[in-house]
Amino acid sequence: MADRRANHEGSKPLKRSDGRYQCRIVIAGKPRFFTGATASVAREKMRAWLRSPQGADPNRPEGHANVASLLDAYIARVKDSKADKTYRSYESIIRHHIKPRVGALDPARITSRHVTAMLDDMKASPIAIAGKPKHGKPKRLIGARTRELAYIIIGAALKPVAPDLLANVEKPKAKAEEMHPWNRSEAACFLRCVDEGRDPNRTLYRVALRTGARKGELLALRVNDFDAAAGCIRITKSYNEKLGQDGPTKTPSSRRSIALSAETVAAVKKHILATGVRGDDRLFPVGDLRVLTKQMQRTMRAAGVPVIRFHDLRHTFATLALAALVPIKVVSEMLGHKSVKLTLDVYAHTLPGMHESAVRALEAAF
Repeated sequence: MADRRANHEGSKPLKRSDGRYQCRIVIAGKPRFFTGATASVAREKMRAWLRSPQGADPNRPEGHANVASLLDAYIARVKDSKADKTYRSYESIIRHHIKPRVGALDPARITSRHVTAMLDDMKASPIAIAGKPKHGKPKRLIGARTRELAYIIIGAALKPVAPDLLANVEKPKAKAEEMHPWNRSEAACFLRCVDEGRDPNRTLYRVALRTGARKGELLALRVNDFDAAAGCIRITKSYNEKLGQDGPTKTPSSRRSIALSAETVAAVKKHILATGVRGDDRLFPVGDLRVLTKQMQRTMRAAGVPVIRFHDLRHTFATLALAALVPIKVVSEMLGHKSVKLTLDVYAHTLPGMHESAVRALEAAF
């Protein structure tokens, strides 16, 4: 009579044709196999697995004893597909906010109530800042954008084992980035002022306003990335301010060539001659970026235009280009957006006035 095995005990080791031994056990209708050079090795592998958290609880995601382990696997998996700044942001949120709250939970038992409680606790918690806070200054609470990213991260990390985890969780809504672009006269006034005041960064500002390139993309440009004959610059890298070195562009679609006007080409050529940069030198040498910001703000005040961020030069380019009825597909490609939809989402508020301009242009054409 065949030897009967107890439930959840597995089969006796059987010798295979290759001389190795194999044990078999069926869990939730699915067989698992354990092999070894000897019968005892195969049997011990099976028993060790049965003693593990996965063997003790077949519903537990394999190889992950807790949510923290799943989060670690997720952040390692997306490291190469995310921009460096995004990756560091995700890693920081996992380490500081998600793991301390739900990291110890069993992946097979985490529910939407746990995620909601995590987000509620984050909303009421101050940001942990190194050093002593200034006297009398209230602690700043964790912002909506951080909570929104925590929601996105935990949903993506646990999707393989809990695809409906966020079904009953309200997603935190962060306010859209507020843009402060200049109008055409303000941009022209600023460029006149930087030329008259001999601002050392005047060519950097001009290229930013004429191309819509990001600050990191401009600071990573080498002289060889400027093609005077073709009248363009080639964006292949982005300068990471926090790390102080060049890194990949924000997305693959950010690698692009941007056409320059004849006036901008002449300005860049003049800049190269004046600074003596050449070859693989940086087109716009990176110094203290805080000095760059302060200098730019002084020049804005001198020009009598609203003081805006460097990134708003990019928004100024986009809004002026769209107002001039440049096709949105072209604007999207120049900005390095991954899709026209993203461009529309960011600049949709500027379109109503453009529609009116388009109607007037069509009336004039017929």
